Amino acid sequence: MSQSSHTEEVEVRVFLTDAEYSRLEGFFSENAELLYEDEQKTLYLKGKEDLRLQQGLHGARLVLKDGRVHDPARQRVEVPFPRESFQEAIRIMELVGRPIDVAWFRKRKTYRWNDLHVTLDDTRDYEKVLEFSQDATPEEAESVREQMRQKLAELDLTETPLERANRAYESYIERNRVPEGGEVIQAGRECVCGKSSTMPICDGTHSDIESGDGPKVSFDDWFEEGHDDDLLKNV
Repeated sequence: MSQSSHTEEVEVRVFLTDAEYSRLEGFFSENAELLYEDEQKTLYLKGKEDLRLQQGLHGARLVLKDGRVHDPARQRVEVPFPRESFQEAIRIMELVGRPIDVAWFRKRKTYRWNDLHVTLDDTRDYEKVLEFSQDATPEEAESVREQMRQKLAELDLTETPLERANRAYESYIERNRVPEGGEVIQAGRECVCGKSSTMPICDGTHSDIESGDGPKVSFDDWFEEGHDDDLLKNV
């Protein structure tokens, strides 16, 4: 039987303590190639398929993944587009019946280490996460995953159990889902609607979303303190 011609994105991930995250930042800064750092907003869209819009410092993309979140191997298709067109992309998705379901905000460092694609994520109101990923055919997927687990062992880490990952994900979704008619609050606007104590989400029923022309805070300040800044609209 011939091998499959398509490839899947094979992943392993670990939830990290603050101390582990700091240790790995130091390790990879000395032993891996830093490919880029990014500040990302990812919007999961309502619907059966796992369809997302993502905006970073240097671009944006539409991403479709098959299977379920946290599946060990998934096919991935993505279409990049200019970051300046992000709001128009959101509008198109709304018009075709795929409005925003959940918003994620994270700081990401991406490395190349021993032929592995490595990401260190610090996600607002979620876990700090180390993830290894590599493309492989379905026939190669389990072997690649085992190699990744061996690399985790070299770092004194073990893969986070699927059950724990799923619980954390579902808990995040429940806390931060954008309600029907709601929105992710844009730059320079404020709303205290009580939907989420930690995320810039409004349930769409309040009139106290006000424009603001004051100075914008940095991403780090917003990320740590919960302020609304240019990331929400322009990143």
